[in-house]
Amino acid sequence: MLDNWTDIALTTPLDFAGPGDVLVALVNRTAGVNPVGWPASIDQTASQSRSWVGMYSAGNPADPPPLPADSLWGTIDSFGFAGNWMIRATGSVTPAELITLTVE
Repeated sequence: MLDNWTDIALTTPLDFAGPGDVLVALVNRTAGVNPVGWPASIDQTASQSRSWVGMYSAGNPADPPPLPADSLWGTIDSFGFAGNWMIRATGSVTPAELITLTVE
């Protein structure tokens, strides 16, 4: 179990064009080398049923990996591990330039 967070800052900011869900994912490219353990710590106090797991039949997936995974895909709850992966994202709102239109 890990006892701290790892922060990863993106070198290029991402721009999202509207409301909706954002998928924050971890691809464990060393899973075949050391298959023991979890990809992240898990909080099992109150599952939100929104943490997913996937496996690829060919081993190491392409970059970026296609979703859904071709071998195994589902919420961790559906595989008997109710909880939430401890993977989080934060962001900020970039001010947008307002355009004023007039009717003549």
